Amino acid sequence: MPSTSRKSGTGRKSPPTKTRTSKSSGSQRSRSASSSTSTSSGAVKGLLIRGATLVTMNQVREVLRADLRIVKGRIESIAQRLRPRQKDTILDAGGLTIFPGFIQLHVRLCHSIFRHMADDLEAGPELRRRILPLEAAHNPASLNIATRVGIAELLLSGTTTAFSVETTLGSEHVFEVIADSGLRCVSGKALMDAGRGLPKKLKERTSTALAHLERHLSNWNGKGRLEVAVCPRFAPFCSPDLLRGAAKLAEDSGAWIHTQVAETREEVQQAREAFGRNPLLLFDALGMLDGRFIAAHAVHLNEAEKLLLAGRRHALIAHCPTSNMKLSSGTAPLMDLLSRGIHVGLGTDSCAFSNSLDLIREMRQAALLQKASRGAGILSAEHMVELCTIAAARAIGREEDLGSIEPGKLADLAFFDLNRMDLRPAGSPAQQLVWSSSARDLVHTMVEGRFLVRNRSLRLWKEQELTATARRETNRLLQRAGLEGKVPIA
Repeated sequence: MPSTSRKSGTGRKSPPTKTRTSKSSGSQRSRSASSSTSTSSGAVKGLLIRGATLVTMNQVREVLRADLRIVKGRIESIAQRLRPRQKDTILDAGGLTIFPGFIQLHVRLCHSIFRHMADDLEAGPELRRRILPLEAAHNPASLNIATRVGIAELLLSGTTTAFSVETTLGSEHVFEVIADSGLRCVSGKALMDAGRGLPKKLKERTSTALAHLERHLSNWNGKGRLEVAVCPRFAPFCSPDLLRGAAKLAEDSGAWIHTQVAETREEVQQAREAFGRNPLLLFDALGMLDGRFIAAHAVHLNEAEKLLLAGRRHALIAHCPTSNMKLSSGTAPLMDLLSRGIHVGLGTDSCAFSNSLDLIREMRQAALLQKASRGAGILSAEHMVELCTIAAARAIGREEDLGSIEPGKLADLAFFDLNRMDLRPAGSPAQQLVWSSSARDLVHTMVEGRFLVRNRSLRLWKEQELTATARRETNRLLQRAGLEGKVPIA
């Protein structure tokens, strides 16, 4: 396949990864999954990846220089040397380092064309006066390109599974792109029917919001790799009836509940005024924490809320350090949460707030924030990779399929070239990735055995086309929002 490589920071281009088809058969003894994928002739058609460094994230956290065979979207075997089988496709990955695909717990794909539109604004009324009119101005064309841009950025930085909260109207246009993209994604429309400062277009009738959600759960679950979630925007923008209805739909369908919790002190105070209790305690009183529940941000939790989360096996926190810093929301007590056994993963939040969907940057930011106040010896690079791979897979109940490179698991993989001058000569692959690398070092991204990024290029879309379309649709969106000329467009 031809290579269209982006230049690295040293001006060097990574060589294209070579593939060929084998005519030989047979295999060497190796770590293997079940051989049930064999055909009647005994041959198995698959992909044989040669000579990569595998950061397995298995139980003993092995890092191996080995071959990897993928059959029907799953890892079949790993060994120092695997013999090719008849009709195997062989990928020479010598010099590349393969990590499990990253699992990101909080993004907003519909905001992906809002980048730099909320710079230097603090979380609260001022930020909402900028972002909510933009959301209200979305139409099918702008939602389509925002979602494609967001997914492209995720895939180009190694994220293979993402949890997203979208806007109130038109989320089916987001779902359509997700379903066609190959990304593994849990996504839902933002539920809003109350609250101060909410544009009329985004404030739905309670019955309408719940009816739309019910249709989404019925019509979109299982399309591609999409799973529909129940997503109250945050407590102050929801009426008691909407929250009760959302909780009931989540219970009946088994869907994830994904919502913002205690991002700002203002949010906590508004929840107390409206409902008489803190946001997380409110959600628990409604039964929302009895099922699968993601609390995004969780910056301002009190002791009762921390104790509550520690006792809920299916509840987890999406820590978004860059967004929280940039919006002056505060810093989530990550070490305290982890020490209590609370499940915590990472998210970039909206790139209107964090300016990037690169989860590698979030690993670095999360660790540095804690080291600054808690000591240099905590949160190693290996620990940060763990939070975005096997620990995240365990937290979302997908440890049997995701989060590590082991026989039997789905082949969700991120391939990096960590050979640049400024990444070497010392350090483990995790150290090189977390402390010195970024999305620019990604070479391939694979989801369930299918390359979605190959030789640094998207397989489904062309980056130049995405950039041009995003510029055109963003200008039109700004006109609809009455913000033309107030936000510079590059």
